[in-house]
Amino acid sequence: MQLLNSVLNKNGYAAVRSGRVLRIMSKESAMRSQIPVIVGNDPANIPLDDEIVTQIIPIRFVQARQLITDLSSLTTSPSIIANDAGNSIIVTDTQANIHHLAEIVKAIDSSAED
Repeated sequence: MQLLNSVLNKNGYAAVRSGRVLRIMSKESAMRSQIPVIVGNDPANIPLDDEIVTQIIPIRFVQARQLITDLSSLTTSPSIIANDAGNSIIVTDTQANIHHLAEIVKAIDSSAED
């Protein structure tokens, strides 16, 4: 599955699993379909693969909206929004890209704690 996702991602497509059915679609369509939703801010728990997911990254010490503004030039994620009520970032992308973003967020959030 990882190899298939990797090849599809390079060509602008994605595989979305729905039960026992695997649907191949454009990456843009996949980002708006029924993909897994994961909550967590630890990069160690985010695999470095090309599966498209929606990740909710809780932020503890900085404001999510300001963080997105600051990170806008560093990320290529097409879908990233701030949730002010929960002070979290919601991003839909490949897990590899989310992993990189989570590393940056963790470093910034941890330094704000100090």
